Amino acid sequence: MNNFKKLLASAVALTMVTSVLPVTGVNAAVTATDDTPIDYISETQVANGKTVVNRLIAALTEEKLTIDTVTTTEQLTIQDEVGAMTVGEYAELHENELKHLVASGEGTDLQKKVATKLVGAKNEWINFTESAVNLVEGIDALVSFYRDGGKYDDEDLDSTGYTEVKRIYDLINDFDGFLNNLNSTETVADTGLTYKEAYDEYFDIMEAAVEDYQNEYYDEFAVEYINSLKETFKTELAALEDAELNSYNRSNLDSLKEKLETVTESTAYDTYGAEDEVVEIIDAIEGMIADMETVNEILDSSSDAVRGLRSVRSKVRSLAGKTDEAALRVIDTFTADDIDAVQAYVEEVVNEFYTYETRQRSSGRYYVRIEPTELAMYISEDDVNDDVLTILTTILDADERSEDTVYDVLLDTDTTVVTKADLIAIVEEAEGVELKWTYTTTEVDLVEDALDALDLLFPTLPENATEEEKAEFVADPYRLNAREERTLKAEQARLERIHSRMENAEAEIIVTKDWWVFENGQWVFYQDGRTVSNVWVADHNNDWYYAGANGVMLTNSWIARDSSLQVWYYVGADGKMVTNTVVDGCTIDANGVWHA
Repeated sequence: MNNFKKLLASAVALTMVTSVLPVTGVNAAVTATDDTPIDYISETQVANGKTVVNRLIAALTEEKLTIDTVTTTEQLTIQDEVGAMTVGEYAELHENELKHLVASGEGTDLQKKVATKLVGAKNEWINFTESAVNLVEGIDALVSFYRDGGKYDDEDLDSTGYTEVKRIYDLINDFDGFLNNLNSTETVADTGLTYKEAYDEYFDIMEAAVEDYQNEYYDEFAVEYINSLKETFKTELAALEDAELNSYNRSNLDSLKEKLETVTESTAYDTYGAEDEVVEIIDAIEGMIADMETVNEILDSSSDAVRGLRSVRSKVRSLAGKTDEAALRVIDTFTADDIDAVQAYVEEVVNEFYTYETRQRSSGRYYVRIEPTELAMYISEDDVNDDVLTILTTILDADERSEDTVYDVLLDTDTTVVTKADLIAIVEEAEGVELKWTYTTTEVDLVEDALDALDLLFPTLPENATEEEKAEFVADPYRLNAREERTLKAEQARLERIHSRMENAEAEIIVTKDWWVFENGQWVFYQDGRTVSNVWVADHNNDWYYAGANGVMLTNSWIARDSSLQVWYYVGADGKMVTNTVVDGCTIDANGVWHA
């Protein structure tokens, strides 16, 4: 039988007659317990089924197992079989015999129980026997067609002839796998031919006639196939056509893959697959499958981020929808770990499905435009947290005059915990500054930092404070003892006098250079107005730079740790010390070290 038979089996089917003709060529029917007629039972297969079941029962007994306790993955050595196999493999190997035994209703209670357990659902057998009914009907119709002068040896089929031949062809071709289940000696009425012999004599002739007809009208059949393909993937194509209004449930992924596999493995696809419209449809479906698999991978790989967000869910929910001071008060409750959890969720989940951009209206107000990515059509409302989307798209300023979103402000929040000892240390750094008439800018910074620290140590309630602010106010948040309070109050009064002189221009302020200063095309490191040479300097990101001779920042340079020249560091073009890389063939580790 040639490949064209497979093409027709999967091509667009014309009207199929489903009426059941009188049963012929089969053994006597057996009625199952639910009164469903079961036909075409081979006595030989039933006998073989009993043998198969008895072998398994013997193997179970040997291992002290029962059919109720054994699993399909249990491996047994079954007599007269080649080597050991699992129970599932054994059932698959003898599926046909087992189905015949189940449908026959024969055997001992134990044999019936074992056979039923292995076969699974009885409706699989019902489908099996119904298929055999269609096969017999097709062969009867095939013989009748040719015996009644419908044989087209010397001329082409016309449309009427094709319709009838195609009906018969479908009945036989779709179920020809059941030929061996028919009684081998029963003959088609008034022919002397067994069903298998009738099939062998007439089917190839009919198949050639159908093939010639479909080749002659290829274009029409191609259009019909394309239309059937569109119908097959109707739901998917509609979702793709308007992704913003339609979503596609990715729980359909497995069934969609099976549907696509059925289509692409058919001979019809081999014939019409090169048509432009077919290529477009298949490409679109393959793209959907790839996108859904990507979505599943994203959500699976981001499980840690989802758990992290769950730990701060109540804070995020409280923050969603708030602006201005109300939002800032909630943000103040977030720790560094809380913010990291929200940021990880946004970067690993939200950003995969949405893009968002702050824009300005003609009125000058700002708003956030959010756009779904191509993957967003495959997620449900439970896949992305709505509260996180809200803080991403809400402008902090209720009047929308700022472009900062609540999320922007949250990320920029300094969550560093400042202790009482930290604040007192800042105050003590300014102890060396005296009341005088000339100050350097470094001294100005020391005094101002100390006064800021004292404001935190001795907070005051604003005159226009709200009732809520009054309720939240803590007069002594750092719990100073009496001695600390006396000393710090005295220092505060002294520094306020110095700062007053600085502010009122009663003192001359001498500008002093401090930190990195860009001059003469290079960066130079200063402390208190003086250059500092041959030192490593770390910035607030804990990135390290090296100030060489005259305080000039080194770039693209190797720097030895000491005179032994055994440990080296390397700074790149931006002056930053590099880590985890290879330079000049030398491997530099995570600490920035290369050992000579």
